Amino acid sequence: MDCYIEAYQHVFDRDEKRALAQVITDIMYQRPRFDFDTEYFIRNYRAECINLRLKMSIVKNVLDKQIEEQREYLQKVCREGNDKFGIPLGVIPKQPISINLSRPALRNIYMLEFHPSLCLASRIPEALKYVLQELVYFHRPETAHDTLMIERKMLEIAVKEWDKMGKLGDQFTNNTQKDLFSDVFVDDPWFMSEIAQFQVEQVQNDTAQTKKMGKEKQMQMLQAVGRLLDALTYRHRLMDAVLETTILAQIFKKQAQEMGFNEYHMYIRSVQMESAPFKDDAGKPPPIFMTDVQEDDGSVYKLNVPQTFSLAMSEIDEAVTGRFSFRNRESLLNLLKHGKLENFQIVLKVQIVHKNALISAVLQHDACIPIKEHETLKSGRASPTETKSEKSSQTQLTNYSSRTDTGMGTKMRSSDAGEKLRRLPEAFISIQMEKTPSRDLMLNEFFQKRNSMSPLMRNNAEEMEKLKRYVIIRLSSLVGL
Repeated sequence: MDCYIEAYQHVFDRDEKRALAQVITDIMYQRPRFDFDTEYFIRNYRAECINLRLKMSIVKNVLDKQIEEQREYLQKVCREGNDKFGIPLGVIPKQPISINLSRPALRNIYMLEFHPSLCLASRIPEALKYVLQELVYFHRPETAHDTLMIERKMLEIAVKEWDKMGKLGDQFTNNTQKDLFSDVFVDDPWFMSEIAQFQVEQVQNDTAQTKKMGKEKQMQMLQAVGRLLDALTYRHRLMDAVLETTILAQIFKKQAQEMGFNEYHMYIRSVQMESAPFKDDAGKPPPIFMTDVQEDDGSVYKLNVPQTFSLAMSEIDEAVTGRFSFRNRESLLNLLKHGKLENFQIVLKVQIVHKNALISAVLQHDACIPIKEHETLKSGRASPTETKSEKSSQTQLTNYSSRTDTGMGTKMRSSDAGEKLRRLPEAFISIQMEKTPSRDLMLNEFFQKRNSMSPLMRNNAEEMEKLKRYVIIRLSSLVGL
């Protein structure tokens, strides 16, 4: 509660202060969940204390990290002084103070140091509560102690994942890390201000030569700054999409292994649009169930799964459309040119389509009801999951079993030991087989439209990029954005 009280001192928004006050009130009125079927309450009381300490560790680690990053940001922003309009107040590193207690629960702060972004503290219990509800719904604990054990395991994993969390984007290729996740230049507000000023001055010089009116000149200046803001917004949205895709891809791999499928079902063959041939059988719908093509090895492209993740755009066209960079001034100015920003918007759209496809596959797997093992054997068909793990992705995520804690309910342990549940392979969705027909239709349309163009337009790079954007947008609508 001390962590939330100290975070409350940094918040000025009325709604955010109210949300934090509600969290503090909930902690004050929280009571242990007792199990009245047991002889003693001490076991549940100890479990509640352990869970509270784990929650405190999560909140403290998150808020301390936020304070550290905010200090680095303020140091970067205020390195040339804060006399300009809109620049936040800098931190005066003098004697640290304690807001609430003699020994602060969070990092030491200074007298005039405020971090309004600490309002995110109210979102932490909401996220933990939602995850716990999902796990309780899946595992169906029968006693209060079983629920406490699930919550304890969830909190332990949350602390472990936070402690071992690496640098942003370290699971992607080196080029993606440099072009997208590099924050040396693009996250510096002074550099972005210089870019915006340069764009405005360029518009002023162009309008001075063409002798345009003041209203039209102001509109073009606003559009120039707006393109820079759009580029920065698209970058943040793309970073969110690729990070969510990373989490979903890991869950998809576990689900595929559980049902006896390889992880190459998540990828499609990368092609160059200019060299792609015309396919007569393009658009053939995928099978309803994956069991219909298990024996047909030619229906699935078995590629070597890469060790690192790439952007979804690399599977469609990475020659020209997928090229962008935020690492320096020249690359950002090139991105703001006519057509380049539209290409980057297509990269974002394709990534969101891929993320939505993974969400559908993961939800399809979790929505299917698992059946007992002997019921699968009675069907007369050997399931490809007989040699695989019997746990679902959520069970693997929490590692929830009787071996992890000896205090789990005997009813749940006997149920897990006597009834081995599994999901049928019909619940599996191959991303490759779902996206390939639409991608083939897109390539055929590109092939036909390119051949119908005159040689002069075909050799025009801008016209070809415009055609690529058109067919890729059509692909996004076919896959289902």
